[in-house]
Amino acid sequence: MMVCLLLYAYCVGVFSSRKSALACERNLAFVAIVGAERPDFRTISDCRKLHLEACKEVFVQVVRLAAASGFVKLGNVSTDGTKIQGNASRHKAMSYGYMKKEVERLREDIEALSNALYKIPKTVEKFGERLLLAPQHVEGLNLSKQTAMLQKAAETVVVLVKELRAGVNLEKVKAQNDQLQHIEAEADDLMLESLSELYTGDHASVKVVYQKDLFELLEKIFDRCRDAGNVVFRIVLKHS
Repeated sequence: MMVCLLLYAYCVGVFSSRKSALACERNLAFVAIVGAERPDFRTISDCRKLHLEACKEVFVQVVRLAAASGFVKLGNVSTDGTKIQGNASRHKAMSYGYMKKEVERLREDIEALSNALYKIPKTVEKFGERLLLAPQHVEGLNLSKQTAMLQKAAETVVVLVKELRAGVNLEKVKAQNDQLQHIEAEADDLMLESLSELYTGDHASVKVVYQKDLFELLEKIFDRCRDAGNVVFRIVLKHS
């Protein structure tokens, strides 16, 4: 059941364990999978973390099945009357040995992307848990700019993943990845400003340590988004 839940969640673009758990309560498709046994987000997260190694082959088989069924594809095809070389030419044909190497490369790409995407919601969850430890030390702290930038970074990651699922378009992926790098650079600048204000000497030591820890976690979330974008870009660059 858990494997089916994870596969369906990934197929519909739900990567967060918290969102998956919420969908098990409200989304009929998710409810049809889990029935009365509705797992909480920690169970989903632990299942994914503990059995990720065992699920690698399942993920590869799902991608190959989707490709064989025509749901996903790699490459772009344009027709305007120009004669082009067919995929069945001797330059495009694959030997069995080369196909095995291609499957292995595909498995590595899936593993790298799944790990990168998995780290984003896990870091966000860690930030939320840390924030609730001592809310009295964040009174008056305005994180609206960081929140807006984080939402923009997450949306850009979603766009990159969708571009990867749609096919190999290096220019679009590069533009989105460049935008993600720009967001991460702006977040670093904003983090330095926040730390400068924190180190003015006007705050209690415990508050400085607590907020510094939160700022570092926020910075790590942006880094996770940047890493996921770099993985997508490398995959597209490899297959373009």
